[in-house]
Amino acid sequence: MHRVSLQVLLTSLLLAVCAGGQQALAADCEAEREVGLGLGREGRPAAAAENIPEPCRHAFEHGLREGLAQYCQPQAGFQRGLSGQDEAGPCTDRAFRIEFELGRQIRLLRAERSRLSRARPEELDAMRLRVVERELSQIEGLARIRGLLPADPAASD
Repeated sequence: MHRVSLQVLLTSLLLAVCAGGQQALAADCEAEREVGLGLGREGRPAAAAENIPEPCRHAFEHGLREGLAQYCQPQAGFQRGLSGQDEAGPCTDRAFRIEFELGRQIRLLRAERSRLSRARPEELDAMRLRVVERELSQIEGLARIRGLLPADPAASD
């Protein structure tokens, strides 16, 4: 009976030491986790990974995954496409890519509408301008329905 108690005591002590070591290691690697989190939030998963010390790789990768999960939200994809960033980056989520493409199409149609509107009367392709305005109206309407663009103020009049 005494032998079993000693084994339980030693096992408990060993587990406590290991847990304490893991907590100390986690605290020591908090800076690396924060680096990974920051890179993930910026959509730069591969940057500086090779400079992370081996004992802290796991913390860095955990932070990176957490940051990428925040970065790869569909709303962020829409904003990236709308703002002119032509690359969807490291995000492979289907919803992110769909919203990225929606934002990109709105940006391209707005640019074409602007170019056509500035054309001299003799160079204006009025038919193309009407087509672009109709397409843009439809796609912006879809983005409004999805909550990606604010409601159309003209629609409330």
